[in-house]
Amino acid sequence: MVREGKERGRSLEDEYFARRDRELIETQRRLAADAEELRKLGETLGLSDGEVLAALRSEGLDASQAALVFVLPAIEVAWADGAVGKGERDLLHEQLRRHSDQQQPSVQVIARLDGWLSTRPPDRLFEQARRAAQLRVSKTGEAERPALSKQILAEATAVAEASRGLLGLSAVSSPERRALEALAAALSVEA
Repeated sequence: MVREGKERGRSLEDEYFARRDRELIETQRRLAADAEELRKLGETLGLSDGEVLAALRSEGLDASQAALVFVLPAIEVAWADGAVGKGERDLLHEQLRRHSDQQQPSVQVIARLDGWLSTRPPDRLFEQARRAAQLRVSKTGEAERPALSKQILAEATAVAEASRGLLGLSAVSSPERRALEALAAALSVEA
């Protein structure tokens, strides 16, 4: 009986350590996969800032969705007045396609964009997208920086203008203007 108890105890101990080893191996695999996804996202975005990349990954973005990061500043402007209109939606879809190298974005990427156009993304995502835009601009050559900054701001401005009222007579709303000014300040360019 004592022998059986010792054997049973040893068996339970072996089972525990084998299970613990499997868990550790699985954790290492997950960490390696996460690190690889972070690397791919950084490569696709042309960024190396670990904090920004980790924040974008924590929002569920990966390399296959990098084009979404490029349209997030314009999405923030679209949401500035509390709603995203049809004209803004259409233009954001067009901008997403442009940032997807003129290819039709995947169904998952379009669904993510549509989700963000139906439900406002959290401020922290907009903050990280602005930071990513700043870093992207700072990483470009001295001669290209102004053009890239102006392009990012122009895309956001076009979205604000797409929300104009009946016959296009109303101006960009005050909240949209403030969002554009904040983006311009982040990019060190005139609004």
